This record gives sequence, C-alpha cells and structure tokens, in this order.
Amino acid sequence: RLAHNPLNRALRIDKFTIAALEATLDAYEAGTALETIPTLRMLTEPLASIRRRARRVLLRVGADAGRRLGAQIVESRSQVGGGALPTVELPTAAIALGTTDRPAERLDEALRGGRPPVLGRLLDDRLLLDCRTVLPSDVPALAARLATL
Repeated sequence: RLAHNPLNRALRIDKFTIAALEATLDAYEAGTALETIPTLRMLTEPLASIRRRARRVLLRVGADAGRRLGAQIVESRSQVGGGALPTVELPTAAIALGTTDRPAERLDEALRGGRPPVLGRLLDDRLLLDCRTVLPSDVPALAARLATL
C-alpha cells in the first residue's frame, strides 16, 4: 500500500541525493569528514585560525578602505543552529563595520544586494561579518566587495 501512496513520490529521494549521502558517509568511514565536509570544518575550526582569516581579509581590503568602513576585528559568538542546536554558540572573530558616514544598515543593504552577496548580522549599530563562515578561498572576493563600499 505504501508504494501506491501519493506521498511516496514526494518523499522519494533522487540520484543526486543518494550520491551526496554516499559521499558524506564515505568521508566519515575514511576518517576525513572533518576536513572534507565544510560545515564540520567550520564547526571545529580553532579560533586562532578564524582570527588569522579575519586579518587576511582586512589586509586585502587595505588601510584606507578599512578606515572608511570603520573596520575592526572583534570577538563574537557564532550560533550553531536553530533546529538541532538552538542554544549552542562558538567563539569566533568577526569583522565589524559601520561609521556615522557609512551606517551599518546601509552597508548591510549594499553587501546583500551586490555580487557576490555578502550576509552579515547587525548588532549594536555595527555590521558583523563572521569569519568562521568565510571559506579561505572566499577571502579575495570578500575583500574586493568590502573595498568597493
């Protein structure tokens, strides 16, 4: 009876989902899950590494643009998730942006609407860009976006 139920078609997984699940399980079996699964890598990355990435972004942005944006590295907290782990937070380093000439809300709007879009979080009149969620390969693109503001 289950095979003929209309929900069966909606809940059936496709070949891409099976391939992704297989690759994930293979990574766990091989003991490489922490290095090869981006979410796990982000969750387990040491704070010192995140701080270094934040410094690399600001170095690429340049001193003039950094001053113009009020950019500075601040200690912050990353929320792990809303569903499975709603109260778990991890220490992180964030790039805080915002000045009286360039308010955080305007910077947030410009970054979200640009290419590539950049998502931050507004807190205490500052826009925070959590460097835990910035992949090392994304540092040049993020710095280029910030330098254009």
